[in-house]
Amino acid sequence: MADGLVYCLGYFVGNRPFIFGYTLRIRVIKLQNKQLEKTVAERTTLLRQANTNLKKHIDEKDKLLCIIGHDLRNPFFSIIGYMELLEDEFKNTQNSEHLENIRYLLNVSRNTHNLLENLLQWAIKETQLFEVKPEVIDLNQLIDTAINMVSAQADYKDVKLEKKSVPNRYSSMLTKT
Repeated sequence: MADGLVYCLGYFVGNRPFIFGYTLRIRVIKLQNKQLEKTVAERTTLLRQANTNLKKHIDEKDKLLCIIGHDLRNPFFSIIGYMELLEDEFKNTQNSEHLENIRYLLNVSRNTHNLLENLLQWAIKETQLFEVKPEVIDLNQLIDTAINMVSAQADYKDVKLEKKSVPNRYSSMLTKT
């Protein structure tokens, strides 16, 4: 109804109708559009700056992961290599307790190294585009690997791990990515 009143305030100038309320409304709309465009431009600038900062932080995180991965991986190779040497030396001795402890530490070192490798591979996959190459996996082998990774912790906590046989028909349904 208010719009109807605005349009009724028109009059004729010459042969053309001049509608005062209509032109006033157009001016108001144009002014609002300019204000909205200015707001959109400001927010777009802020979003671009935030996006630039985010990309910078992601790049820094990727560099940090690479450095940490390299710095943590190398000591594990040394530890595992040294433990393997000790295992070889103690195989020929009668000291089975030391050999058992060395094998335990070797197993823990390998499992921790595998966990670190898995974490780093996951981080790389999260930060980069990668191609998925599905392949058939052996579920029994996957379960054995999982059990081996936690067996040292289970032994320490006196927890018995038990594997139930899994038919091979399921292995063809799983894919490794």
